Amino acid sequence: VLWNLVADKYLKESGEELTREDFPINAAEEEKKSLSQRKRTTAEIERELVDLSRLEYEEAISSLVAQVEMMCEATLDEAGVEPSDITKVFLAGGSTRMPVIMECAKRVFKQDPVATANVDEVVALGAALYAAYKGDVGNLTAIQKKSVSKLTVTETTNMCFGTISMGYSESKGDALINSIIINKGEKIPCKITESYYTVGEGQTELTCRITESKSAETNPKFVKEIWSGSLELPPGRPAAQEVQITYSYDENQMMQASFKDMGSGKETSISLSMGGEQRESSDINKFLVD
Repeated sequence: VLWNLVADKYLKESGEELTREDFPINAAEEEKKSLSQRKRTTAEIERELVDLSRLEYEEAISSLVAQVEMMCEATLDEAGVEPSDITKVFLAGGSTRMPVIMECAKRVFKQDPVATANVDEVVALGAALYAAYKGDVGNLTAIQKKSVSKLTVTETTNMCFGTISMGYSESKGDALINSIIINKGEKIPCKITESYYTVGEGQTELTCRITESKSAETNPKFVKEIWSGSLELPPGRPAAQEVQITYSYDENQMMQASFKDMGSGKETSISLSMGGEQRESSDINKFLVD
């Protein structure tokens, strides 16, 4: 954001497009840090000086700050706690140096946030503690074992996962709905099985879909389809044949899904990595339509 802000100003003042060679991302990061400490800074680009104010930068990131605030409020709601239930709020990550982020935390949690150390190092320290907690305790020193023994870590899913099924409503009658199988906030590892039923007589195929959403959304238009496949069914059967759908989610961010026709034993299964980087953007950004 700051780089784009500098680029816009540089274009207006010099009439030239700014390049990453002239003003690297690392330089933009340093100017951002400067604005966390002072109200104005000046970026030097070749012979041009570009003046920046903290207020300009805060206005440029205002939508992102609003998202952070809403995410914090949503997290409190999902956990079923009030700001008064929170003993301390610790800052972690370089962006928490910015006064606007500190004020955001103060608004949401009704208290001053605490910076116990270098906010960049806090993230690495937390990762080290988590690695020790999950790893072989036998490799730790006595002091490390004592530190890890005080930890309690609960891992949960950060999304809802479901499938598309036929539902009924008084307003629409029979209609496709997104049916949630694993809810957001479910403790992992977890394994959940739900039963569904075929809708047509003589149905020989079932379209299998896995969906993802940030909330328990039932409208297929507002969820993401992250996988689709098919399950062949025996011919000549009446409607209402049971199909069991099982989703499991483990600590390695792997989700296993199976679609099993209980009458014939036929099954379609898939293993998905939910780590983010390994998922195809075309799948992640694909919206379902009726």
